[in-house]
Amino acid sequence: IDGYINATGCVILREGAEIKRYVSVDGAARLGSDAQIKGDVDVGGNVSLGQSAQIKASVDPGSSVDLGQDAQIEGPVSDAGGDVSLGESAVVKGSVDAGGNVSLGEEAQIKGPVNPGGSVDLGQSAQIEGAVDDAGGDISLGESAVIKSTASAGGGVSLGEGAQIK
Repeated sequence: IDGYINATGCVILREGAEIKRYVSVDGAARLGSDAQIKGDVDVGGNVSLGQSAQIKASVDPGSSVDLGQDAQIEGPVSDAGGDVSLGESAVVKGSVDAGGNVSLGEEAQIKGPVNPGGSVDLGQSAQIEGAVDDAGGDISLGESAVIKSTASAGGGVSLGEGAQIK
């Protein structure tokens, strides 16, 4: 699709589909494997990206964000009302602002700061390159996981073998 989508329901992009501009939808947005949106995504509900799906700009979800394996968001995730979850090797190249928990699967990365309302959980070798500011719950780092800045938690902090907060 060369234009943009503005909808009140749900937007579903099947495997390999592409939208070259932005998406604005009151409901949910679901991207199948290898689907791509080249503009911003403003969604009233949940955002779900399948394996290797990409959003080439920012995401402003009303609720949760779920990235499948190798999925990528090239901008920030702003004002997520719920949880933000990254699957194995998934990447968010901007900041993450979540009302709920933030979890990163094995080797997943967030390249900006994280401001979670709940807990933060990093899987094996996962990385957050910015600060984790005022997590509402615990911060847990799996084996060899790294937060490359400061981290503050309303609960406890646990580090697996070789994990670091630099």
